[in-house]
Amino acid sequence: MKRFLLAVLFFAVLIALWEWAFLAKIWSPVLLPAPQQVAEYLKTVVTDGTLFQATVITMRRLLIGYVIGLVGAGCLSRFCGSAKRRRPCSLLW
Repeated sequence: MKRFLLAVLFFAVLIALWEWAFLAKIWSPVLLPAPQQVAEYLKTVVTDGTLFQATVITMRRLLIGYVIGLVGAGCLSRFCGSAKRRRPCSLLW
């Protein structure tokens, strides 16, 4: 329970500092919006489904990049592993 309360206190202080930085106008509101504005925006994108669609698109892009990396690494490892003692991969590092 103590750990939970400590975590809640940490995030409460973090949000309070965020609100203070917004009110102090240290940065432009475009770079540092108010916590309430962010909460309202999150509520809007969750209810209209935009957040889910954006998450699916992001995950698809991550998966495509991961597959491209796997294929590239697989091809490179086959090339390095199949070479006869000429050490063609020693030039890579």
